[in-house]
Amino acid sequence: MNRAVTHLQHAGTGHDLQCTVDPLPRHAEVHQLIGDCVAKVNADLATDTTLARSQIHRFLVLHKALDVDASITSAVELIVFGSLIIIFLIVEPHGLARLGQVTKERLRLWPFPH
Repeated sequence: MNRAVTHLQHAGTGHDLQCTVDPLPRHAEVHQLIGDCVAKVNADLATDTTLARSQIHRFLVLHKALDVDASITSAVELIVFGSLIIIFLIVEPHGLARLGQVTKERLRLWPFPH
């Protein structure tokens, strides 16, 4: 069984610490616990007349290796935010003040566009 090994450095002493983490999805107990929870949810759904046909038939336990790294999500957030700023500057180069002014003018004329 593969174990993830993490090396940490203690802030006060500077000593290297080694932590061994055993991935939970590989344990049969975890699958049994999730299966019991799914069975309980299915039993609860069966008692409800509107949701009686909605049952969980299969489930998948995703391993940590399939998770997205936090640094990737942080980079994607910055890219999306920067892209939105660029798009906004292209669409409305005069900024939020001009956008508010245009909206105000349109609302004044809205009931009587002619």
